[in-house]
Amino acid sequence: MSSGSDYDSDTSFDQPGNISNFLEDREWPNTTLVATLEELKDVSHPNTQDIIGCGKDLTESLKVFSLDPEIVQPKLALGHEWRRLYTDCVLLQCLKWLKEKSKNGSSESDGSTKEWEQAIRLLDQVIILAGAPGEGRLELVISCISYIQHWYLPLGIELFELPQKSSQPPTLSLATNSVVMIAPPPSLSAFPALSQRPFVLPEFASSWPATTKWKSKSYLVSCAGRGRVVPVERGGDYRTDDWAVELMPWSEFLDKISWGEERDDDNKLYLAQHSLLTQLPKLRADIEVPDYAYAEPQSHRCYIGPPGNAEQLVINAWCGGKGANSPAHTDPYYNIYVQIVGYKTIWLAPPEASLGMYAFNTASEPSHRDDDSTEPSRDPKREGMMGNTSSIDVFALSAPDASEPSFPLFFSHSLPMAQSVMLKPGDALVIPPGWWHAMRGVGRGSFSVSFWF
Repeated sequence: MSSGSDYDSDTSFDQPGNISNFLEDREWPNTTLVATLEELKDVSHPNTQDIIGCGKDLTESLKVFSLDPEIVQPKLALGHEWRRLYTDCVLLQCLKWLKEKSKNGSSESDGSTKEWEQAIRLLDQVIILAGAPGEGRLELVISCISYIQHWYLPLGIELFELPQKSSQPPTLSLATNSVVMIAPPPSLSAFPALSQRPFVLPEFASSWPATTKWKSKSYLVSCAGRGRVVPVERGGDYRTDDWAVELMPWSEFLDKISWGEERDDDNKLYLAQHSLLTQLPKLRADIEVPDYAYAEPQSHRCYIGPPGNAEQLVINAWCGGKGANSPAHTDPYYNIYVQIVGYKTIWLAPPEASLGMYAFNTASEPSHRDDDSTEPSRDPKREGMMGNTSSIDVFALSAPDASEPSFPLFFSHSLPMAQSVMLKPGDALVIPPGWWHAMRGVGRGSFSVSFWF
């Protein structure tokens, strides 16, 4: 399920040194706008060099605020230069709005709430659709969002109430083989050899603040602030005809999946394989990158190298309500999959099981990225990535009462090699490259974070 865009899924950055001074400075939009325009006039600057390939007319229109982002958006798939142009187009437009409002001394009371929500949506689209490429651009996008929220869309103070602890759901056996449990966690030097096969580190992340804080819907909303949108999958899963991705307000998504509530809605919405912790940096502080992600991995016939970003690490979030699932697929990276909130059933099978997995377009190879990151709002059908995805529902076929006639090779060849496990909050599952794996949320909802390296 790996795919590609233009930014580092775990880009680290610092907000301005004194955040209160930055937010309280009514001149910040003007000084930042002037500095950005001066940068774009310097043809030797890397950020300016990036967009020259889009043509002189468009780049000149950009500098005089006459370039509409909607003109550029359809061209994002054409290359890095178009994603750069779109990024700067939205940034300059938003900085211009902020400059005008700051000059007038406007605040939320001027009745422009929808206007500012639209501005934040555009800035989020820069992150989600384009990857906010360019030197310092991701930082600037996040800063613009913070500034708008501070002055025009403040979030009221709300107490964070944690839901009552839910009982552990019953474990459903989907395979005769269980995933190995290793406790205590192995040494860094022992990890590469062990990671040639899947294993679980019980309670590995139980001390992370995320395992407690992310249970609270109000906390998750507060970390985002007002107006934020995220890519949400709607439908069964990305193999089906009714599957689609749409941008949805973060707070609305959490409401629709009844996050942190006692209701047991079966709402098929899923935030999957998205760099949420880049988009919402406050959540990034609630987790830790496992040291294992920086270990030198052993060679593996399905491993073609780490992600192509600077850190050689991609961090993705997975959040959904009851029944949210990822179909059986393979990835070309090592993966440490950490269960943060809720429970998730995992089905796994080795690369040798591929004969009976009935993959789409079996002649295609798993996608490997050479650029800077992973695209959160993926469309595997459009991008020709289905060769690493099984066409069968391994959860249904692994059930004790499943019938065999339709997929004989799955039952005779793949299922005998399969393993299964139910992850509970704080557990970490290590998945080697090339291993088939399918995930399904169990109970009211689940939140997971994956580390590809």
